[in-house]
Amino acid sequence: MARVDKKVPIEDVMKSYKILINEGKFKHVGLSEVSAETIRRAHAVHPISAVEVEYSPWLLDIEHNGILATCEELRIPIVAYSPLGLGMLTGKIKSLDDLDPNDMRRHFDRFQPENFQHNIKLADKFTSLAQKKKCTSVQLVLAWLLTQSDLIIPIPGSTRPEGVQETLETLNLALSDQEVHEIREFVDRADFKGLRYGAMHQASLNG
Repeated sequence: MARVDKKVPIEDVMKSYKILINEGKFKHVGLSEVSAETIRRAHAVHPISAVEVEYSPWLLDIEHNGILATCEELRIPIVAYSPLGLGMLTGKIKSLDDLDPNDMRRHFDRFQPENFQHNIKLADKFTSLAQKKKCTSVQLVLAWLLTQSDLIIPIPGSTRPEGVQETLETLNLALSDQEVHEIREFVDRADFKGLRYGAMHQASLNG
C-alpha cells in the first residue's frame, strides 16, 4: 500500500488484503509512509512484510516517531527510500545550478534558495570523512545507515551502471564504532531548514 486513505480504517483494508492473499492473488503486504500506530493496527490483522519510509542522515524522523522502534519490536524490515537525502548527500550537488531546471526537487522546501546553502553543510561533512576513509560519500552514507538497525534496507536509485557499482561496493565498507559514533554526532547536530517536501505533499505522509 503506497499511501493510507485516512477515511478508511486500516483494519478494513487489511481484511480485504487477507482475502486476496487466501485466494492466491499475492503473498505479502507492505506499507509505505504509515505511522507507528497504523503499523501495529495493520499487523494485528495480518503480518506486515515490510514498511517503506524515507530514512537517511538527512531525515531521522523514524527514530523519533516510533516507527523504527515498532518495526524492531515486530521484526518488520524497513525499506529506506531516499537514503541519500534526495541526492543531497552524494557530494555531487554543490548548488541549485547542479539541478535540471525541471527537477522536481526545486519545488521542495529544503531545496529552496533560502534553505539550500544551510542544508548542504551535512553533505560537506560526509565528503570530508569519505576522503579520509578513501570511499565515496554515497558509500559512507549507506554504510552508516546499515549500522543503525539490522532491519534497514536502503534502496538508493541510479541511472548509470557506475552508480549501481558504487552502491554495491558499500557492502565491502566496514565502519569502526568510532566512525559510526562520529557520524551520529554530526548528524544529530544538523539543523535542517524547511519541510521534507511542501505543504501539499506533507498531507499524504505518516498515515
